[in-house]
Amino acid sequence: MNERRHLLLAGAAGFGVLIVGGALLVWPRYTAMREVRAETVQLKEKIKDLSGMSKEVERLARELQDVRTVVEVDLKNIPEAPDVARIMHKLSLPADGRTVLNQEFAAGTMVEISAGESGGARAIPLTVDMRATFDAVVALIRAAEQLDDLVRVSSVRLAADRADVDPEVPMLLATVGLEVLGELPPAPPQEEASP
Repeated sequence: MNERRHLLLAGAAGFGVLIVGGALLVWPRYTAMREVRAETVQLKEKIKDLSGMSKEVERLARELQDVRTVVEVDLKNIPEAPDVARIMHKLSLPADGRTVLNQEFAAGTMVEISAGESGGARAIPLTVDMRATFDAVVALIRAAEQLDDLVRVSSVRLAADRADVDPEVPMLLATVGLEVLGELPPAPPQEEASP
């Protein structure tokens, strides 16, 4: 019985050593595996967030491009001092003797115009007198409206040319009033008077 008991104790001790050894070897690997699984879940969630964020960034980039396109296409430059000479050069039509007989520009002095309480602007009146066909007058007005600078048509006066030589191409005496707008520089800050 003694031998049997020793064998049982030896078997139980061996089994205990096997369990304890296995636990000491397996438990750290098991906890490491649990940590890796938890980290994998966190990384998968971050990937989902990043793909959502990249879609948001792409959407914002498209919106930015749309806004830039609107600025480039639709908005006009309002300089502080408009370049009237350049505008006159761009609006000059060639006097070809058929559609435009003559064209004269007259620029006035800059005047301040009110644009509400938020600020103001100034304008240089520009008058274009021409002896031309109706189509040439319309071409001048369209060219003024399509300039990058802010130019507005303030008046158009048309009259039949009584000295018209060619009845097939009727000429008009036209006066087109334009205003070349410029930004009013901000007023200098006023200092408060001390009591």
